[in-house]
Amino acid sequence: PFIILPHGGPYARDSHEFDYFAQFFATRGYGVLQMNFRGSEGYGKSFAEAGRSNWVVMQEDVEDGARWLMEKGYADPERTCIAGWSYGGYAALMGVATDPDLYKCAIAMAALTDIDEAKKDLKKYRGGKHAAEKFFGKAFEDKDLRRANSPVNVAENITVPVFLAHGDKDENVQFEQFERMKKALEKADVKATFLEFEDENHNLSVQKNRETFFV
Repeated sequence: PFIILPHGGPYARDSHEFDYFAQFFATRGYGVLQMNFRGSEGYGKSFAEAGRSNWVVMQEDVEDGARWLMEKGYADPERTCIAGWSYGGYAALMGVATDPDLYKCAIAMAALTDIDEAKKDLKKYRGGKHAAEKFFGKAFEDKDLRRANSPVNVAENITVPVFLAHGDKDENVQFEQFERMKKALEKADVKATFLEFEDENHNLSVQKNRETFFV
């Protein structure tokens, strides 16, 4: 059994250091794949910009990683799940929406689910317009493209179980992103489990909440 675990950011990177999300699954007998897709930092400007200007490319890289594992015989296709936090949660939800046959479940914590609303949320802050333009880049200037690549708008394509969780004091990804996705999944009659944390931030900083999330 394998967990595909794309990192958050998305303009960040995974490195050889302790990651309690990955370690939790590893201690339970799962293989875990953490990949640095195009858009990740540390591989040069052209590599980073390839993802920043096209989020679909980042998604395709994640899926290519999953397929590689299966083709090599490392991962059991019948027991492979995608999980993630923040952007990683977005990638998990989009993964099961755009390729329903690739994964058997999805886990999304503090996930961005609605790009239009996320851009509006960013613009509420001082310097937010510039921040929104920098974060999303040229990837989603087209409204139809933004909608097609927002999990909240493609929930009806999801055919596998979903675990969705979020803290209500999240300032990085607003809690409303969770609420909209929850409604979309319920409307689409997707088999889903929802977990809401009171007085919790983006990083799930309260230890008892982390324990609840993983249990």
